[in-house]
Amino acid sequence: MKEIRWLPETFVTLMVALVACSGAVWIFYPGFMTFDSSLGLWLARHSEGFGMTPQIVTLIWRVLLPFDSSSGAPLFVLNNALFWLSLCVFALTLFKTWYARLFFLVLCGLLSPCVLILAHVWSDAMLIGVLSSACALIFLSATGRGKGWAVLALPFLVLAGLVRFNAFPALLPILCYWWYVMLAGTLKTWRPPVRCAVLLTLTVVFLAGVFSVNKALEKRFVTIPMSAWAVVAMWDLAAISLTANEMRIPSFAMPPTTTLEELRKHFREDSNTTIYAVVYDNGSPQPYTPSQLKEINRALLAAIIEHPGAYFEHRWRLTRYLFGRYNHDKSLTFHADI
Repeated sequence: MKEIRWLPETFVTLMVALVACSGAVWIFYPGFMTFDSSLGLWLARHSEGFGMTPQIVTLIWRVLLPFDSSSGAPLFVLNNALFWLSLCVFALTLFKTWYARLFFLVLCGLLSPCVLILAHVWSDAMLIGVLSSACALIFLSATGRGKGWAVLALPFLVLAGLVRFNAFPALLPILCYWWYVMLAGTLKTWRPPVRCAVLLTLTVVFLAGVFSVNKALEKRFVTIPMSAWAVVAMWDLAAISLTANEMRIPSFAMPPTTTLEELRKHFREDSNTTIYAVVYDNGSPQPYTPSQLKEINRALLAAIIEHPGAYFEHRWRLTRYLFGRYNHDKSLTFHADI
């Protein structure tokens, strides 16, 4: 009797997930595109590689161009499909009753970060889809359905590290759990401290491998070299300069006429783009050279050592903007007017 009930309940869950995914795609189709999204589409069309864009995203977009080269629709649909399929796997695995499964789908599917991000054609949205898929496959394996599912999660874990430069903190616990599932039989014979040390070591080695692959892709496909780190470093230097009331930005990184007052007029606490009206970004008048990037790093390190309070005040302020409660334009919970 239990098996008879299981099939229709599974079918209902699958159909609800399909309808929810189709509804999300229909409402937001072909996906909102910001400047970064449009740049990604341009790079894919022209077979160019931009140093501040993950190369794997551009390569995937190139593969999807035959389906639609005028918008980000194929990538948008793929991201949403991966996310909702993963939710369906979790619902079917975690719960036995159809109403519990539906409640789970609705609860997780309508979380505002998921809805807001998946509505866009962003690498963030791809990361949600890829990590959701990896976690669902690992969970299938962890619940006694065979290690084959965990093996299938491997390409998704690698892809997650290539899609976003800042995905490593999220990957760290997931990879530890993946190794735990893969080596479950062996780990049981080891003491907990040894077990933890082995899991952490294997995870770090895995992440180092992903980092190396990413560097290899950059070396092979980047035609417009730029550093994403320089953008962050220049903003930090600007914040420290204004708090310390002394210019800490290297002279080659700004016009000779730039003063602290000019910098103050164009500085925003919640965005790093406005300072590039008076400070050179990473591509104007030309990309920073390796020696200039080293000089920027040295300047930032020296500024942090001499003015640690100014640096951590700036970073803590940004953290509050990112994770604090919504308060009109004083929050970065989501992008207004997109």
